Amino acid sequence: MTSFSTRDQVTRFALAALAVGLSGPARATVLDPVTQDDLVRDAELIFQGVVVDIEYRESEVRTKDQERLPHTFVTFQIEDILMGSVAATSSVVTLRFQGGRDAKGRFLALGECPLFDVGDRDILFVRRNGNHVCPVVGWRQGRFRIIDGELFGDEGQEVWLTAEQTLAYGDVHDKTEVLTHFGASLVKQQLVRDTSPPEEPPDPPQPNSGTWASPTQFRVFFASLIPMLRTPTELASLPPVSNADSSRPFFVQRLQPVRPPGERRAPRRSVTRQTGLDRAEESLLRATGNPVLNKKRPPRGKKP
Repeated sequence: MTSFSTRDQVTRFALAALAVGLSGPARATVLDPVTQDDLVRDAELIFQGVVVDIEYRESEVRTKDQERLPHTFVTFQIEDILMGSVAATSSVVTLRFQGGRDAKGRFLALGECPLFDVGDRDILFVRRNGNHVCPVVGWRQGRFRIIDGELFGDEGQEVWLTAEQTLAYGDVHDKTEVLTHFGASLVKQQLVRDTSPPEEPPDPPQPNSGTWASPTQFRVFFASLIPMLRTPTELASLPPVSNADSSRPFFVQRLQPVRPPGERRAPRRSVTRQTGLDRAEESLLRATGNPVLNKKRPPRGKKP
C-alpha cells in the first residue's frame, strides 16, 4: 500500500491510439502530489455522479494570440453532493476539459488529465470549471472511480482508509474501464502499460493497517473531514459551479515561449556615434598613452 500523498510510481500508462493519431506536439505535465486536505481545501464542488453525455468542441480563434484546440465537455448526472452546489440547482453538471477529438478525427490527450466514457461513475473534486485546462483538483488525483461497487483511483488503484484515518493507495487492478477509452463511441483508444522501469524504486509496501474503502465509507470520511478544514463562512461563500456550455464560443491563449530559468539575456551592444574627441582618445589608448602624430598629406599635385 503506497501513501496517498505520493504519486504511484509502480503503475504507468502510455496512451496508444489504435484508430486515430495523436495531435502533436504533446505538452508535458508534471503534477505536484495532493493530499486529502488539499482535495478539500482547493475544491469548489465535491460530488458523485454518472457520465451521461460527452461532446467535443474546438476553441475559436479571433486574434493571432489565440489557438484552436479540441476540448471535451463531460456531463454528469449528480447522485450526491458532499460540498458546494451547482448553478440553478441543476441535477446535472457539465465540465470542460482541454483535449479530445478535433475536426480531423485526431485525438489530443493531456498526460495527467482524466479521460471519461459514458456510464462512468465517479467522485470528483472540482475547481475552476471553464477557467482551467483540467477542472479537477490535482488533475487525475482528484478523480475516484466506482467500478462494480468498488472504489479505485483514476489509474485503477485500490483506495484504502488506514487506521490513522488517512487515505492510501493499494494494489492496482487491470479494470477494463481503466485500460480502455471509447471517445463517445467515435474514437477508440487503449491504455497500455509502459514496460520501461520506473525512474525511482517504488515505495516499500506499508502494513495493512486499514481496509479498502467502499464508496460509502469514502463519502462519510470526507463528509467528516470537510467541516474540519473549511469554516462555515467559507462553505457558505462558495459560488455555485456553473455548467460549461458547449454552444457558447470560448478561446485559448496561444502559448508563448518562456526563457529557461537561470538563462540570462545577452546584453545588447550599444551603438553610439563617435566624435572626433572620442577617436583621438581611442587612438591614445591604443598607443598605451604615447601621443600619436599623424602626418598631414600634402595637397594633391604638390610635393612635400
